[in-house]
Amino acid sequence: MFFTLLVALAASCESGGGGTQKYSFDFKDYKVTKGNDKVVFNASELFRNIVTINLTRETAEKVGNVSSFMLDASQNVILVDKIFSIISSVSMEGDIIWQLTADPTDFRVFNDVRAVYYNYFDNTLIVQSIEKIYTYNQEGKFVDVEPKPVFNFNRMAFVAPDEVVYSCQGRLNTHVLDRSKQLIWTVKGQVENSFITSLPYAPEHLLIGGVQEFSLLNESLYYHAPFRDTIYSVNLPEVRPEFSIKFEGTIRSEEVMKKESIRNKLKYMREESVPQLMSLAADSLRLAFRYKVGHKDYFGLIDRKSNEMVVNHRYLKYNQLTIEPPQMYHDGHFLRIVPDYQVKHFAKIDPDATEVSKEWLEELKGLDEAYNDVGPKTLYLIKL
Repeated sequence: MFFTLLVALAASCESGGGGTQKYSFDFKDYKVTKGNDKVVFNASELFRNIVTINLTRETAEKVGNVSSFMLDASQNVILVDKIFSIISSVSMEGDIIWQLTADPTDFRVFNDVRAVYYNYFDNTLIVQSIEKIYTYNQEGKFVDVEPKPVFNFNRMAFVAPDEVVYSCQGRLNTHVLDRSKQLIWTVKGQVENSFITSLPYAPEHLLIGGVQEFSLLNESLYYHAPFRDTIYSVNLPEVRPEFSIKFEGTIRSEEVMKKESIRNKLKYMREESVPQLMSLAADSLRLAFRYKVGHKDYFGLIDRKSNEMVVNHRYLKYNQLTIEPPQMYHDGHFLRIVPDYQVKHFAKIDPDATEVSKEWLEELKGLDEAYNDVGPKTLYLIKL
């Protein structure tokens, strides 16, 4: 079996007011060994579907370096390039519908992009910049701009009409929590409550990396505190630790925290092949995640009813299509962006193959090293 499941009962959690709140529940501690490098796992029955979106070279260049995505109410894909502050709405046919780019001369347009959200309660696009919050409709038209909240926060999640929960975990160079109010809940802009001063099951391991702080699947909202491997269910007004994921080869927090910056921490983990959790989706039935070991991506899926590790592989097959793990997740969908040369190379794999050959891997390595990030790209939109 790929992992060991431990159960801890009768957890204790300190409330934001300094008291102690007692409750009993099952806390699951998933331990995951390094995934399979060669076997092609047939995921046809695990995914609802995979939609292929082809971008021409010109479109791919305009979209830029995609760091996050989401679907709007019309099922167009919104792609975000945070480096160059570009937001693009792309149709399922691969055409750009509209774009927003940073413009410091226009008060209706952001200067930078820290994060982008889609509020499904009113079908608006929310852009978080350093100083302000911008709102646009799903056609990319300006709606409103307002200052950021009076408190500092990292990310936000829309939990109901006029209700937002903010993650406020600090990011100082320490393995202990450096802010008492990690989550803040607002109703119509007014602070309703704060949660979790001291986190039970916040162990000495780290899952630093690209994993999102909030994750939604089938109305199940989860929160992941930076620098911690504990995942919390958010069902307001209750927030409780529910599970953790520990990878084989994960190191103690002090070893990584000696590095001065987040960039150096990530560099250290890549060079030392320390596993990094990069994206996560969970509900009461499944826990799906992507993680990296060095420069290799793996996809894992745990059946939370049977506690069985169903998938822990580098290569996945859906019907006749073979792909590597998706790079990012948002609200029920994973996304993988593939350059044209990889699409052609993966097409060489026999549809009935159960593993990739050594020769195929060597050829892929050479193609990867020669790639200059120019050319058409294909988006694989995967629905759980």
